[in-house]
Amino acid sequence: MKKRFTRHAVTLGAAGVLGIATMAMTSPATSLSASQTPAPKVSVPGGLAPAIAAKSKPTGATAGTTQMRVSFILKGQNIASLQSKVDAGWTGPYLTPMEFAQQYGQTPQYVQQLISYLGSFGIHAQVMTDMLDVTSQGTAAQYQNALSVLFDNYQVPASSTINGSPAARMQQVFATRHNPQLPANLAGNIEAVLGLTNYAPYQSLSIPGKAQVTPGSTAASGGTIPTGTAPSSQLPQAFEKQYNLTSVLNAGSQGQGQTMGIVTLASVNPSVPAYFWKNVAHIAVITHRLTLVNVDGGAGRVSLNSGSDETTIDVEQSGSIAPQAKIVVYQAPNTDYGFVDAFYQAASQNVAGSLSASWGESETAIQYTVAAAQESPGYAAAFNQAYLESAAQGQSVFVSSGDQGAYDPTGDIGTYNLGVDSPEDSPYVTSVGGTTLPGTQVYPITKTSSSGAVTTTGYEEVNIPTQLT
Repeated sequence: MKKRFTRHAVTLGAAGVLGIATMAMTSPATSLSASQTPAPKVSVPGGLAPAIAAKSKPTGATAGTTQMRVSFILKGQNIASLQSKVDAGWTGPYLTPMEFAQQYGQTPQYVQQLISYLGSFGIHAQVMTDMLDVTSQGTAAQYQNALSVLFDNYQVPASSTINGSPAARMQQVFATRHNPQLPANLAGNIEAVLGLTNYAPYQSLSIPGKAQVTPGSTAASGGTIPTGTAPSSQLPQAFEKQYNLTSVLNAGSQGQGQTMGIVTLASVNPSVPAYFWKNVAHIAVITHRLTLVNVDGGAGRVSLNSGSDETTIDVEQSGSIAPQAKIVVYQAPNTDYGFVDAFYQAASQNVAGSLSASWGESETAIQYTVAAAQESPGYAAAFNQAYLESAAQGQSVFVSSGDQGAYDPTGDIGTYNLGVDSPEDSPYVTSVGGTTLPGTQVYPITKTSSSGAVTTTGYEEVNIPTQLT
């Protein structure tokens, strides 16, 4: 199961360890006086904000006290050399995040200049260990002064229904009509500035399961789901059998000494997978195995509408196949900076030997938003830099391919052109596609759709009915 999301910009519907590693570079407000003669400024890529503002109804000025988070994705050094090494198959010796920063991150001098500049306006900033992602917190007034922008509030209308899926909800957001500006000596090393709007760009196109109930409770139909039972075809043991993993697990390879990282945009209730392993799948797992890392403040409350079922499935299934491995869940907000920051944080912490994500959108949707100035052209490059770092550190990254195969745009913007999913299209990740249980399936690969019989066996993730909140 792939959590299908699309960017519902208003014109689109028509078609350290376990924490951000803060370097010694903090942002002292006295390091640079804002009253000094400012250096000439130039425009830098600013993400979704200008298009959101241009196509939405203004409702008034944004209060200067509004709290904001803004991420500055930096261009790495020697990236061509790094790409060549990864393309050739980097087999070690692997780098630590500090070693990566020294060879491929931005210079400490540049990072200090950027952080000091932001600090001169009262913005608190910190850089991740890899020296490629500077995250910051401040007020709208502070960012207006630092980035030469003006924030207003907007009412973003709901997008049109796509492929019969629910439309994106109307949102009340802040945004700026113009790309940010930075002094010329800082602008050249900026890949993208993300966070100049709090618009939530991802909308689930999955259909939430009905009758999500707790085992042992009364279902909507009046029946009772017995505690600790589930259809055998939906248990991890079925997956192991389908993929011939039973002998591997029986031989003792159960993830001992390993840590898996899961990058997600929806929170998980840790008691749910714990209940699943013990009472539903009846799998013995190590204690205290699950760690939650809230990136950029986290992904909010656990909710089916936000996609918590996808995160729960990922934790349950991977944790069942490797019962002796630890799991770190990187929970990021549904923003243009959240998904990117989560990968950079996972790479900078470097505690997980593998990273996986089950979220994405079609390449066509991204190309559309970039062409329409609704997203920074550096957005894809920002992901690739994080994946290159993971490769250099020996971290394997797996991203699900989605359920539409080579016709991925049918799942979000409703077009029938060839196109795959992003970020699984990155050359630096392993794209993982699902297989399907035998039977007659319908695939929307043409405007008339077609169906066919699947005669080979496979497995598809199915969520066992358990309580998410």
